Amino acid sequence: QELQRTQAELKKALLAERKAREAAQKRAEELEQKLAKMGDEPTTSGQGVPAEGVFEDLRYPALLARCRAEAFTGAMGMQAGGTTRTVYVKDGLPVGYSSSEPGQRIGKVLVSQGRITDEQYMKAATRMVEKSIKLTDALVELGLIDGESLAVEQRNLTRDQIIAGFELVQGRFTTTAGAAPDANVPVFDFGPGEIYVQGYRRYAPVNEMVAAYETLRDKYLIANARLASYRPKLGLSGDDERLLRLLGEALTVEEAVDRAGLTPEAASRLLSALQALDLVEEWSPGVEQFRSRLRAERQRHAEAIAALEAEHRGVQERLLKAFENALAGRGESSTLSTTLQDARSATKSSSGLSSSPSSSASPSSSASSSSGSSGEKGGSDAVAIGKAIGADTKKDGDTKSDSKGENKGRSTLSWEASGVSLSSSGSSSSLPSSSSSSSSSTSSLPSSSSSSSLPAAGSATPAAAPRADSRPLSSLASTLQSAKEADPSSPAEKKYREGIEQAAQERLDEAEITLREAVRLDATRPEYLAGLARVLLANPRYERSGTLPVVRSLLDRAVAIAPDHPEATELHKQVVEEMG
Repeated sequence: QELQRTQAELKKALLAERKAREAAQKRAEELEQKLAKMGDEPTTSGQGVPAEGVFEDLRYPALLARCRAEAFTGAMGMQAGGTTRTVYVKDGLPVGYSSSEPGQRIGKVLVSQGRITDEQYMKAATRMVEKSIKLTDALVELGLIDGESLAVEQRNLTRDQIIAGFELVQGRFTTTAGAAPDANVPVFDFGPGEIYVQGYRRYAPVNEMVAAYETLRDKYLIANARLASYRPKLGLSGDDERLLRLLGEALTVEEAVDRAGLTPEAASRLLSALQALDLVEEWSPGVEQFRSRLRAERQRHAEAIAALEAEHRGVQERLLKAFENALAGRGESSTLSTTLQDARSATKSSSGLSSSPSSSASPSSSASSSSGSSGEKGGSDAVAIGKAIGADTKKDGDTKSDSKGENKGRSTLSWEASGVSLSSSGSSSSLPSSSSSSSSSTSSLPSSSSSSSLPAAGSATPAAAPRADSRPLSSLASTLQSAKEADPSSPAEKKYREGIEQAAQERLDEAEITLREAVRLDATRPEYLAGLARVLLANPRYERSGTLPVVRSLLDRAVAIAPDHPEATELHKQVVEEMG
């Protein structure tokens, strides 16, 4: 019996030796074939797979990269924290994992996921011991989980155990070429993305990734030709793909990461994985690459500007639509359709002047004394924009007088219904006298900080063009007399009369507020619109180039309502000629 037992052991040893010899012979043939293909070129790493070492000198990802470069087949043993873990590698890629930790990890995972209970786990473990079978076989045999689901969970668990080594910074390792997993170790085929990309993303130490980014930020990287074949196996996200495209546009890593919208840490994890797989490399862009980059940036800027203009036009159109709907509710839409159409045309033609509609505001100030008092006077209308002119807030700019008694300030005037806004800064010695026209009393100075909504040269040469007659304010006496003879019972008429009186007394800011209120109450009276237009033209605080479009809109409306109104048609003609 002892002789038979010895013979059986000898046969087993001879069989194992023969299998090992055949495996070694096969491996030698594979290496010879690989060497024949590569010729005299060195391997990618050029350093081989070390038999042993410490992770302080060679990190786990770098060790895996060397195994992949050398097409290593065998086992990597890792000792850290009193636990021995083994990763089995085939042709450079991990395929299996085992650990000296007690218990069956797959059972604990299924319990933590709620797939089985603790009692079911113990029942399966008992069956495993009784029948000397795997825990997974016991689970399937007891009907606690189906085989397909169990295989998926086992694969995910093996992958996570392998890539968990990316967080190792201390410990020892040994490599054994040709070692194969035993029958109890499940083996799977993993793609490079599952190991390297996910390993760096989930487990690589943060401080190492930050340090890696600092070394890469000023470099130019580009994906090489090998990436095309690897790409389906990497599981890259949309952000990852965008970063790789940007790296080919003559951008440094830092510029590409910023434009792709990634964090430096996330970009570093991706680039470290791609470097470990030799899928990206450094390069030096040439002149043509930088020219291509400039063309691409100009195209992006043009697209961004076009998007802003489209958004601006949409906002303007919604404002005009709201204005139109409000007028329709008051039965006035038919009389103002022409004006609204002109406003839409003006909006489209001037869409490039500003990216967003400005809030409406116009100056409203009391007469300034020679001592230079400053104050605020505001009037707000909470009614929606459809209320004739729309809500506007009036606030006077701070005024300051010098030794000559000159008042300086900046004012902003806007009419939301047409989407036109203007800004001006100028100075005038005093309000125009009763015997002088506004054109002779206004002294416009170049704006110190031009509004973005206006052309830069809008106020450069206002005196060169023929100016519309703004009419001496003293000549409004006849208009005032007509207003007094009209029916004073209407609230709009009262406001109109009050505004004309204020204009005749050269209280232009107050007159503007009052006449706007009159127009709001009754937007169908051409004399109200013409009166407001004259006051705006006569006010020396407004730049001519910015005032004319607003006045033109008012007069377009007045002429549309009453084509035969003499004052409105005459002033409208003059404004059109001055605007060219």
